[in-house]
Amino acid sequence: SPESTEPPLHGTLSTQKLQDNRTTPHKEPPSGTKRASPLSTAAQFADHNDVMRTPSGVVAPSSSRPASSGKSSHHVSPAPAKSNAVAGSSHGAKKSDLAANGAKDKNSSAIRDTLWLLEHLKPSAALSDRAEASKDLKQRIKSASESYWMQNYAQIVTVLLDSFRADVCTPSAAPAVISSSGTGVAKASLVGYEHVEFSTKALLVLMRYRAPHMKNLIEVLADKLCRAGEFVPQPIAQSLEMILSELSKQDAVRLVTALLPYATLDTSSASSSSNTSSNNAGENPQVRILALHALCASIKHLSSAQLLSLLPSLVPAVLSSVNSSLADLRKAVIFILVEVYLSVG
Repeated sequence: SPESTEPPLHGTLSTQKLQDNRTTPHKEPPSGTKRASPLSTAAQFADHNDVMRTPSGVVAPSSSRPASSGKSSHHVSPAPAKSNAVAGSSHGAKKSDLAANGAKDKNSSAIRDTLWLLEHLKPSAALSDRAEASKDLKQRIKSASESYWMQNYAQIVTVLLDSFRADVCTPSAAPAVISSSGTGVAKASLVGYEHVEFSTKALLVLMRYRAPHMKNLIEVLADKLCRAGEFVPQPIAQSLEMILSELSKQDAVRLVTALLPYATLDTSSASSSSNTSSNNAGENPQVRILALHALCASIKHLSSAQLLSLLPSLVPAVLSSVNSSLADLRKAVIFILVEVYLSVG
């Protein structure tokens, strides 16, 4: 049988290399040279094969084998993330500081604007300044925040009501006839009543957009507006009636109580002197007409129980003008009695 030969383990080159290794004597390394540990050498080869450098210079593990749970000394943690976080926090702090400074500037600017507005709404201001301030006020009424009006409505209304004084008005001609229908009074020139007209229009806009704030000033408004009916011309008096009518929607009981003194005719003081001015505003027929018209509008917003509780004071005040020589006063009384009858029967 033929002789069986063993196949070479690693081929001709591997056999030759094995023989060379057996015949070549082992050489010691020079003195002073540190011999590398086999384990550390294997680890270096493993690290060299398992990692690669990215273009950015950060060492990343190779995708050919799963990542080891241990931390390699070649892995570099990305430092820019921390620096970006620090930069972002400092940027946010700067933004908050700028926002706080902006809020302070805005508040101070709002205070300056309010002071300017109050100053130019006074009846002592020039008409051109008053017209500009009235225009600015109307814009604020429509667009300003609720907190702004909570803080400033009382001051603004007080300045507006300061125009409803007889010494502020300088009419060119006194009305010849007192009548709510407009005879005589409507023919009176409005020259000299500009300040009153500005305030009246502003109050109308306030009642349309900010009526709940006016509820706290019902007694003050009733007093100022009713007394103004003594000297203002009829077009303005009709606007005052509209303001009081809108005010009755907020608290009709309080408004009726505030209007009764101006709707009542004190016959004892009226018979003593018809030409002498008195503290009783109800002696003036124009004031009573204004108050009676406002009372008629207020009764419509009262419940039957509320109206019944007010009748003991309402009926005597109204009936004091039923025998007046002015037809407008008598008609105003009849209108009120009709409203009372429709409400309580």
